Amino acid sequence: MTTWFVSEYERSHFWLKTMLKKGRLPDLEVDHWVTGIDVKKIQEGDLVLGTLPLSIILQLNERKARFKALVLKRMPRPGQEFTATELAHAGARFIEVQMLDPQATVTTDIVVPPSEENISESWLSQEQVHIGFVSDQLAPLYLASREFAEHIRHLELLVTSRFKKQAEILRTTLTPYISNITLTEFNDNSSYPQLLEQLEQVCNRLIIEYPHARLVGNLTGGTKLMSMALSAQLHVFHRYTPIQTLYTHTEVSGNRYELMTPSDIMPMKTNMSIREYLLLQGIQIDDSPGKGIRSEDESWRQNAEGRARLTEDLYRLDSNSLIMLNTLASHARIQYTLGRPRGSEEGLRANQKTSVDVAQFVNNNWHKSQWANIHRLLIQHDWRITKRSDTGTHILHFKNHEEAHYLGGTWLEEWLWFRLKDLGFEQAGALGVGVNVLTDTHEVDNEFDVIMIWKNRLLAIECKTSLQNNDKASSQLYKLDSKKRRISQLHGLGVYISKHAVSQEFLMRCQDLRIHVLAGEPLKSQGNKIKEFKCQRPDRIKQMVISWKEMGRFLTNEGVSAIYEDKI
Repeated sequence: MTTWFVSEYERSHFWLKTMLKKGRLPDLEVDHWVTGIDVKKIQEGDLVLGTLPLSIILQLNERKARFKALVLKRMPRPGQEFTATELAHAGARFIEVQMLDPQATVTTDIVVPPSEENISESWLSQEQVHIGFVSDQLAPLYLASREFAEHIRHLELLVTSRFKKQAEILRTTLTPYISNITLTEFNDNSSYPQLLEQLEQVCNRLIIEYPHARLVGNLTGGTKLMSMALSAQLHVFHRYTPIQTLYTHTEVSGNRYELMTPSDIMPMKTNMSIREYLLLQGIQIDDSPGKGIRSEDESWRQNAEGRARLTEDLYRLDSNSLIMLNTLASHARIQYTLGRPRGSEEGLRANQKTSVDVAQFVNNNWHKSQWANIHRLLIQHDWRITKRSDTGTHILHFKNHEEAHYLGGTWLEEWLWFRLKDLGFEQAGALGVGVNVLTDTHEVDNEFDVIMIWKNRLLAIECKTSLQNNDKASSQLYKLDSKKRRISQLHGLGVYISKHAVSQEFLMRCQDLRIHVLAGEPLKSQGNKIKEFKCQRPDRIKQMVISWKEMGRFLTNEGVSAIYEDKI
């Protein structure tokens, strides 16, 4: 017999080596320490320890090898690696499991003839009863249930007390597609034998209620121990009724369903809209007047289409001219909100006209040059600009507050909307500009500049055209990260788009928060400055930055895919 320990985490190896060195596991000797395993090298009777995907564990069981899972009482956060000390404090231990056990017996009084299933027969040709554990990430279970809804006679959601709220959200969201959904409570701290016993009772009940249905276990939700117990119990019941086990893969590089009995791969056809995605988080769109998803409003779309050429020209405007344009538009916005125009007791109403005297912002030849660029561009697009009769200086006019916001920066959101829409990302409500959400927090700002759902993963984009100092830019960055986390399933991603160059210190914060940056200009002496900040992975920051001139590289199917797969 050969013993293998497999884990991709170096600290897990250190933890086990320490345990062996201290004599805490006297009956264990490890022959091979590996980060990945080739199942073909495993022989009958070999012992494999560690953490593995469910499909690999199943293959080990089929080769009659033993597997002991490394389990914890307290799980790390996504992306967190426990130290050896933290593993010990989290109750790290090995539990032997069998996902496929032909010797297991079923203590049941049900008399059902063994199934004579033809493996080549499509498993979708029969009505189904789906079973799955609910966890904090609802999307995998939701997607599979949506995908196969027309075949599902009954959905059994297995719930611990920790995830009761999530289970109710899932049931409510799936009710339009599946009418018969039941919640069954499980103990949070059930041991592996206890899980098997509870699952046996569930399966007994289901094959009595649905004697002609196939039992389908979704192994994506719950803890690894729960998934292995569900697989093991279903394989026991395979002697009584047809079964299937599947795993929902939600990484962008391969949205698919992995069928395990027999082994097969099915592509994922279901794609969530923004509203569906948010509902799974218990979050709704704020559809009050003036809110909602701005790009779903027909008048907004008509305005955006009508000024598409102006939007494209603003994108080409140089950075310095944009600084002045933002200043002018900001002055107009103040009049609509906090400011008091001369002779007025309050700010202007949204549909009132206002104007800005350009002279007060043009103080030197450099300013005159920037205004000349702006003036030339706006006149080409019939924007109303007049001259004062007494001084001959220009007056920039705004019809309403929406025009002030547009020139002040929302044109960039529209520009991005056009590009992503042209790439086909607006299908089925998966692209939204100006998305307002309702949350249970008291934060004032619950609006997202742009949200995309692509391959069932969220991308939150913050667009900035104004020049911001480092503190203000960092504040915007943390706000983007906070808002994204509140609404994000499946490891949502963030992108910060700025028309201006950003600092190295800012990029360091982006690296920590895993937010990609599309910056205004290529950064000078980037490598040397990054080293000054003692960054351990300077290449990582270089890859996170896309210059404004290279924006087209991002706005392709391949570019968006690279962002989503964290390969930029």
